[in-house]
Amino acid sequence: MIHALEVQNCEKCPMRNMLLDGMWPVPGEGKSIGARLMFVAEMADMVACTTGKPFSNIEGDFLYKILKNAGIDREECYFTYLIKCCHKISGTGRVCGDNWLKPEIHQCKAEYIVSFGRETSHFFLPKAIAYKDCVMQVYNNVLIAPSLFKLMNGSKVDVNRFTTKLKDLYGFSAVS
Repeated sequence: MIHALEVQNCEKCPMRNMLLDGMWPVPGEGKSIGARLMFVAEMADMVACTTGKPFSNIEGDFLYKILKNAGIDREECYFTYLIKCCHKISGTGRVCGDNWLKPEIHQCKAEYIVSFGRETSHFFLPKAIAYKDCVMQVYNNVLIAPSLFKLMNGSKVDVNRFTTKLKDLYGFSAVS
């Protein structure tokens, strides 16, 4: 079982030492075992590293609004990051992914994972498969989605398409 304090006290890479006072790596949050959906964004931001809560910025608010509009219960979901700190150095995604995300996935046993953005999706996709060819597609129980920033600032059509995909994964029949 992964405990929040283990993540917050992580020293598996030099990024922990780059955080400002009052900031720490961000553990996942939500239904940690048996979640219907697990949401994985690329990297914690300064807001998350200060509050200690994933998806606690305007992009998170945007996602929570989508979930609410789709009728998806947030309590049935798990929210986390590939990279737990708000700084990034080469290779960090793999270090964090191997040390924290893989155990979170194993523990959570979510029915589906929603992967936001290119780097996070590369963690799930084999090298031979291009990210751009998979956006809004499900690959091995992972929905490859654009970044929340891109969705939030993109077209209403993309948001509606994403919402429909989430409803399908969650078990609602798609509305025509």
